Amino acid sequence: MPIHAGTNDAGAARDEADIASRVRRFQLSGDVADLWPGVTAAAVAEARAEIERVTTVLLRQTNPAPVELSASDHQARVFSCAAFASGTGALLGFWIEQHRVTAPARLAAMLLEQLSQNRQFIARVDGELAPALDAFAAMEIVPLVIKGAHTARAYWDDVGVRPIADVDLVIPAPRVADAERALAEAGFAPGGAGLQEPYKRDWMPPGARTPASIERPDARNPWQIDLHVSLDQDFGCGASARLDRTLGDTRDLTLAGRRVLAPEQPLTLLLLATHAARHLDSMRLFRIIELVEVIRRDTRARRLDWDRVVDALHVTQSAAYAFPLLHLAEQLVPGTVDERVRQHCASAATWGVRHTVRRMIPSGSSSRHGLVREFMWARGPIDLSRRVVARVLARDSLGVRQRWLRLARRALDGLISIRAPDERAITSSGVRASRS
Repeated sequence: MPIHAGTNDAGAARDEADIASRVRRFQLSGDVADLWPGVTAAAVAEARAEIERVTTVLLRQTNPAPVELSASDHQARVFSCAAFASGTGALLGFWIEQHRVTAPARLAAMLLEQLSQNRQFIARVDGELAPALDAFAAMEIVPLVIKGAHTARAYWDDVGVRPIADVDLVIPAPRVADAERALAEAGFAPGGAGLQEPYKRDWMPPGARTPASIERPDARNPWQIDLHVSLDQDFGCGASARLDRTLGDTRDLTLAGRRVLAPEQPLTLLLLATHAARHLDSMRLFRIIELVEVIRRDTRARRLDWDRVVDALHVTQSAAYAFPLLHLAEQLVPGTVDERVRQHCASAATWGVRHTVRRMIPSGSSSRHGLVREFMWARGPIDLSRRVVARVLARDSLGVRQRWLRLARRALDGLISIRAPDERAITSSGVRASRS
């Protein structure tokens, strides 16, 4: 069952310690059983495949009959965890609420709870965000809101279906000092050193929190403001999608009851695609579904012009980085992406990117990361050498010793290979294993 924060300090401390321990073990091993005790990778593979099947039917058909999410009662927790990890739990709950999906009673209740918790979480975030936006307004700063906090309100019928952990706000670089002062006056505190060039920093709301659940959304979970001055997406060693070059038109959006700005097309499309390409194992299925939804809605509203997308890909040099999500969106729902755009992005991508992405499936996620995938953005031997050195010298949340322990453990477990993993084969073997 999901982990909940306790009602007393001792219980909350135990839950917090347990969650932290499970996350650390998972970071080292990549084994879902360390994150969710009693859950196997094979069972998660089966659940992911079934969630993708249901999603595909709903997205490919016009006004389909309700689609059954096939799972037995004893699989409910596995399916709920798999849905949460893929970002689709609240969305499935919404589809159940709208009678578009049916599921066994226990699983349906869990998915509806994910939707309920995410709705409560969004309401809480709005309440805690409002003072920051008021402080910005007092400084005559109107931020540009991007990614999840934007799409949740502009593209989904219910804001609660879109998982978020932060609110991304972009401000003009000359106003950084004013924005930081406004956030501090609103009670927010900076988290870590952040980046100086270009500026990017996390700001935490008053009342520090720790995760209350790692098996489903929880209204009490932490969130933060990510403050940016640039829209460029960094792919390491100087490679980036230079989205600042196409900043262009914006439109008004209401966030927490306050006026902010939101990007217009084609910037929205490029932002979603390139950002998701940097985080291919994070909520991959939901990000693909969202991209499909954005393309469909803006095409119907005549806000999306594929000629402008082609031009923007050239100007921003982002075609190679948009390829993974556009390819996977087309794989999930054929006919979604303009053929010229797909061909242009495929031609711009490196061999390593094409090799890796064409072995992926929309609902996939694997601890088996081939070396090609780890360095798939490299353009030639010199760039590859720079990336290898950067990886050796990198500092991350695990620390140097733990990072090498993780590498050694995965090597011993046979989780490191040269080629990128074939996720369809992994999923098929997982489904067979879980049913045997």
